[in-house]
Amino acid sequence: MDAVSASELSFADIISPVDPTEFHERFRGAAPLHIEGTPDKYAGAMSWDLLTDILNQTAIWTPSKLKLVLDTRVLTAQEYCTVGHLPDGNQGLVIDMAKVREWLARGASIVLNDVETFTPGMKAISAALGVEPGGKVQGNLYCSWKEHQAFPVHYDTHDVFALQVAGEKRWRIYGRHFKDPINHPTFKQIDQSFHEQHKGPLSMEFVMKPGDMVYVPSGFYHEALAESDGTIHVSFSVVPMIGLDVISAIFERAVMDDVFRQAIPHLSVRDGKATEEHLMRLAGRFRELLRDPQMMDQLKKTLSSFRFPRSTIKLPDDIFKE
Repeated sequence: MDAVSASELSFADIISPVDPTEFHERFRGAAPLHIEGTPDKYAGAMSWDLLTDILNQTAIWTPSKLKLVLDTRVLTAQEYCTVGHLPDGNQGLVIDMAKVREWLARGASIVLNDVETFTPGMKAISAALGVEPGGKVQGNLYCSWKEHQAFPVHYDTHDVFALQVAGEKRWRIYGRHFKDPINHPTFKQIDQSFHEQHKGPLSMEFVMKPGDMVYVPSGFYHEALAESDGTIHVSFSVVPMIGLDVISAIFERAVMDDVFRQAIPHLSVRDGKATEEHLMRLAGRFRELLRDPQMMDQLKKTLSSFRFPRSTIKLPDDIFKE
């Protein structure tokens, strides 16, 4: 595939030469996949020049959007920000690019969050992933320097499609302790010692070069280390619709259902038998709701549009349309 264009980009283009059917049958949610590509495969999405231009739009950056990490330590905002005027007129911490430059010279990695719409190529990739494999897509950019590791071994609570656009980075992928973890304290608030203990044996090791892509399903432990003087990769997270989303949808229907609004009988009533009967009635009603044709249609509609709403505007054309 040539340099990424903002139009007509498909999932098949992103994972080429792997066939999408093979991806879904063999890899999605089940196994990591490393795909080698030509150096210019994703050049239209991000580059050193594009990154420089984006960073120099200093007014759009906040400590929550731009983070620095040095040898696995996430720097505090006070270490690379100064007190200044915020867009709303109040005072607060603003990014100090002079300080950022100093930290980068010391080996700190720069992490930019929510960059999936910053270039036409990034928007195209994000939109394609939102359709297939499908889900809510968010992109983070990682710029790292040789022999300085940003993050220790970890797993993500979402599927990752990481695209290498500059430099070389060594990836190591280990085992999977949790299957399909989600963004919940149960899976997020875990000590690093737990990760080190449960990462499992090394299963894959490779060097990502410009144009390469790696797919890492949620739950698989991995780590990466820059092998060249400067590297850039963009990591797209894809969060699909899951069973818990179905429960959320049914909750909205259950609000209007008398059975779900009734108080559960006290355990003292008939030695708890009334409680058991009521819970079984709830279980039966839940099943009825799930199998209701209208509910099924609603869930299918939700699934087909399960992505972040990102409408666009083109000026002045959209204003003067007849």
